[in-house]
Amino acid sequence: MLTGIISILSIPALSQEKSPDVPKWVPKGGYWMVETNIKTPLQHSIRFYNNDDVQVGRKDLSGVRLNLKKRKVKMMLKASLEESLKAWETAAADAKRKS
Repeated sequence: MLTGIISILSIPALSQEKSPDVPKWVPKGGYWMVETNIKTPLQHSIRFYNNDDVQVGRKDLSGVRLNLKKRKVKMMLKASLEESLKAWETAAADAKRKS
């Protein structure tokens, strides 16, 4: 009887240990850093890094105002990061083959 009550009480505790859902815009292979200036709000420099903190790409945007709170902008940055990671990995693999 006592073990039945303990097992019933432990079921809700197990269901609360779920990890929070990760948003779709969060990249798995790296991260980006956006640099901008208050005096020139329409010019941005976006640097892409892998998880080892190695810069794998850079993109300069001008004439565009980025709202980093918007999901659409975050998804665009994620796609650009993934593209830069693929290009960097391909270049690294080609360099290994040549050596």
